[in-house]
Amino acid sequence: MARINHDTIDLWQGWQRRELRVDRCADCGTWVFPPRPFCPDCWSDTLVGTVLTGAGRLVSYSRPRVAPGAPPVVSGVVALTEAPGVRLLARIEGIEPERVTLGMQLALGWWEDAGGVYPQFGPVDADQVRLPADAARGADADADADAAGGAGQGAA
Repeated sequence: MARINHDTIDLWQGWQRRELRVDRCADCGTWVFPPRPFCPDCWSDTLVGTVLTGAGRLVSYSRPRVAPGAPPVVSGVVALTEAPGVRLLARIEGIEPERVTLGMQLALGWWEDAGGVYPQFGPVDADQVRLPADAARGADADADADAAGGAGQGAA
């Protein structure tokens, strides 16, 4: 997470409430992300925080190598359906890394770490969801996913 300041505090506080908030210019309608003090199109400072459902599609991803025995990690860039032009970098969970594909539809979920709550995304398509029998890492992987807030589960 970038430094928390007067421009990013609403985003951060929204995440702690499990809300995905993106600012929108009240004057021209431009979505403003990452947070900043004014609209990049019309320079208005009349920005309104808007809560989104977090539906999106995967436009880029990375499957970095991890140490032997460590759980695989997929990071992705998600284009938010409700906010054209807004892309969010987040963890992709609830699917085996080998099954991740560009363009796949994703839903917002949340994971907790020692420092707070963060957005993550998981597959919408039931054929892509990692089932317990599919988990290459065994029962521990399923417990980790449950503890992480269930990737792909919509925010309440």
